[in-house]
Order: sequence, then structure tokens, then C-alpha cells
Amino acid sequence: MRMIVQSALEQSGWTVFAAADGGAALDVAAREPVDLVVTDWNMSPQSGLDLIRGLRARPETVQTPVIVLTTEDADTLQEVTRGLNVGAWLSKPLDPQMLVELVARTLAHQLPLEDKAARP
Repeated sequence: MRMIVQSALEQSGWTVFAAADGGAALDVAAREPVDLVVTDWNMSPQSGLDLIRGLRARPETVQTPVIVLTTEDADTLQEVTRGLNVGAWLSKPLDPQMLVELVARTLAHQLPLEDKAARP
């Protein structure tokens, strides 16, 4: 799954920092400025929920948008993550084009106003 996500986003022109699990993703987010996190819900040893909680506990990633990939019921997971500012959920199997479109929309909402005004 990680390779599919990475390939789709890199082919669309984004720089991607891939991580094998939630702990490694937190390490990357501590070293590199990230504009968005795409995570699987079911990971080990740290789950997607553990990763999201870890991101929200750090000042530099407290507002970073998160997209969650899952096979679980999105309504149930939205209840579990209420208050953790999860921006979107995508059901698996993953459609890479849907992911690319969702990432583009999510990042467009994160741009400062002056950057939005400068876009064609």
C-alpha cells in the first residue's frame, strides 16, 4: 500500500517521505516539515490512531492535515478520532487517482491566502 501511495503522489509532482510504520512516520515528521500525512489505519506496532495522536501532541504537526486509508467503517472511525482533526477517509481498495485528487483538494485548503490569490 505504501508503495502505491508513494508512486501516485510522486507521479503527481509531490515530494513524499515514506515510513514503514507510525513510529517511523513520527520520526520523519520531527525531521522534515510535512504539509500532509496519509496513513493506513491498520498498522503495527503503532496504529493509524497512535500516529494521529502522536502528530497532534507535537506543536509542529498539531494542524497538519491527515488522510486515513482504511477497510473499516468510516463512521465508526470518525467517532473514534473526533477532535483529532482528521481531514478525510479513503476506503480500500485504494483508487490512486481519488487519492491524488483528495490530496490536491486538501493541500489547496491549506495554502495561505496570498498563495491562493497567486494561483492561476
